[in-house]
Amino acid sequence: MVFILCGWCAWGLTPRRAGADEVARPATDAKPGALLAIAPTPADLDFFEKKVRPILVQRCYECHSAQSRKIRGHLLLDSREGWQKGGDSGVPIVPGEPEKSALIKAIRYVDPDAEMPPKEKLPDGEIAVLTEWVKRGAPDPRAASVVAGKKAIDIEAGRKHWAYQPLARPAAPAVKNGTWGRNEVDRFVLAKLEANGLRPVADADPASLVRRLYFDLIGLPPTPEQIDEFVKDPTPTRYGKMVDELLASPRFGERWGRHWLDIARFGESLTLRGFVLKEAWRYRDYVIESFNSDRPFNRFMMEQVAGDLMPADSLEDRRRQMTGTAFLAIGNFNLEEQDKKQLEMDVVDEQIETMGRAFLAQTIGCARCHDHKFDPIPTKDYYALAGILHSTTTLEHSNVSKWIDVPLPSDPSKEEELKKQEIRVAAIQARIKELKAAQTKLAKGKKGTAPTPISELAGIVVDDAKAKRIGMWKESVAVTGFIGDGYLTDDGDKAEEKSLTFLFDVPETGKYEVRFAYTASANRASNVSVTVFSADGEKTVSVNEKDAPALDAHFVSLGQHTFEKMGQSFVIVSNMNANGHVTADAVQFLAADSAGGGRGEAKGGDKVNVAPAT
Repeated sequence: MVFILCGWCAWGLTPRRAGADEVARPATDAKPGALLAIAPTPADLDFFEKKVRPILVQRCYECHSAQSRKIRGHLLLDSREGWQKGGDSGVPIVPGEPEKSALIKAIRYVDPDAEMPPKEKLPDGEIAVLTEWVKRGAPDPRAASVVAGKKAIDIEAGRKHWAYQPLARPAAPAVKNGTWGRNEVDRFVLAKLEANGLRPVADADPASLVRRLYFDLIGLPPTPEQIDEFVKDPTPTRYGKMVDELLASPRFGERWGRHWLDIARFGESLTLRGFVLKEAWRYRDYVIESFNSDRPFNRFMMEQVAGDLMPADSLEDRRRQMTGTAFLAIGNFNLEEQDKKQLEMDVVDEQIETMGRAFLAQTIGCARCHDHKFDPIPTKDYYALAGILHSTTTLEHSNVSKWIDVPLPSDPSKEEELKKQEIRVAAIQARIKELKAAQTKLAKGKKGTAPTPISELAGIVVDDAKAKRIGMWKESVAVTGFIGDGYLTDDGDKAEEKSLTFLFDVPETGKYEVRFAYTASANRASNVSVTVFSADGEKTVSVNEKDAPALDAHFVSLGQHTFEKMGQSFVIVSNMNANGHVTADAVQFLAADSAGGGRGEAKGGDKVNVAPAT
């Protein structure tokens, strides 16, 4: 399938990226406005057509186009040649360098005597678009000034182009070597070879042939046993059987369906914030199944454009056809766009452009702003298509819009069970919401709550006041709800390594759960190193002090450890490599049989944001 970008045609260049020593800006010895012949990327051309050209048409053409009543400053902005040539004030654009471009300075209103447009400053978003355009090297596919609206497209002339001619079966050419080739396609190949004084190479040996077949049809190499099997019997009958086996393999659809997924711009997430399209896999499987079942292309096309409107012979067909319409919905859209009408038209434009490239092998999106310059596609036809697509409600708008999900139909016999499952899921989601709200309330409620006396806590509690300090720690009561008389903080000072050692005497040898108390806040470190020294050895845990402690509103668990009477029993808190403020309130030691859970767990199954550091 061949794709045509109107920008490439206008430039007359093969798309490629500039090398490390190539820059899309004027050559130092070039005439004013001349550019290096660096082809823009498809993304650059798409950016110009969708973002830049509409601004130039709306804001600049009134005074700076060939159709202006009076061309201001003798500067034309309706063609690449126009701005490269410049006007009375010189060349307005230095590709790649917006800070040196007079156009960018003018739209930013840097110079009161050179403000453009003169009546009103452009919106910040449009200034950003033009700045980005210049920064990209000012890619511009416009080869000459376009006289808008004065010359209608000659549809009949356009239809004479070979791409729009009905398919025909040409006569196979005559060849000199009548013994070579198995079909008429081979004769076309041979005729070109003979015209250039070339001869066909010898047939591939059996081992090479079987490898080529496997890579072509399923994208995977054959096993040594499969190669040996064909080498022993390299007959046309065995070859045909092998082709049938590979075409029947599920790997065939996976291999060739991948190409269609590229055309359909398939992805399981959006660039914006990494939003996940959790049901996108259904469309992927639909494409693979279509290739494996050898679905006719016209049927394949119709299902993706209007499958939900087509009659279906069975529930399975209905589900498949509805899934196919995801083709229109998996584009990489900016759902955060605040101008919702703009967003809706951008979605429609992307759908039209994708259908044109996928089913017609040509661009249609250019006609959003002007009659297509090379193909018989007028703007009126573009908006006729847009009206059809826009008549369908596809988005639910909010600050960040989202797609409207439509449930797939299911077997009536399973409807009741599905409803029960949905009720169970809804109940679980409601419970999760309640727990999150309670956790948020708890975190916010820390401020303003009274201190907790040590006497009210179970087990052995070592307060920060009894910890051995290395470095300058600051005593604080800024965040209330602490244990005892306050807590310690390094105050964000990382000039020196600071640490606190919490020692305790084990009454009896055994297992104890160790818990660490701190005061949470947004400026806290998310990687506080807390090390437990026990009979089991040394264990360091990384604590996220941005999150509110989940155990008794004070603690996180550091796990269960074995302590021996008269052995090493202490915990060290360090601010080394911490990425924020470090606080320490207390350390609690509970006998394992009374701790109510192991590391990272609390009664009721609450989860704790704690991860081992070593």
